[in-house]
Amino acid sequence: MDFEIADTSTHQALAALDGVERMSMVIALRYRSPMIRDNVSLNSILPIADLCKLYYRFGEYRAEMLGARIKHELKVLRAAYAAGKKTTLEH
Repeated sequence: MDFEIADTSTHQALAALDGVERMSMVIALRYRSPMIRDNVSLNSILPIADLCKLYYRFGEYRAEMLGARIKHELKVLRAAYAAGKKTTLEH
């Protein structure tokens, strides 16, 4: 699989359970291909995140993925039509 590293500048660690200071780093990996579904969950960072920035960036990411999927489907549809294949509802 081909991955890209997401921007991690807004991530931080949750407090340690025993009160001892700790260091943590988060690296979010995303598939480069928009055709591979990701199961991103934001639940673990909601208590510590800047929600306005988080929701904006997450929405932006999802919209970019949706746009790429639509472009891919349009390319497939045009190629099939150019090859003389019949277009049906089943695709």
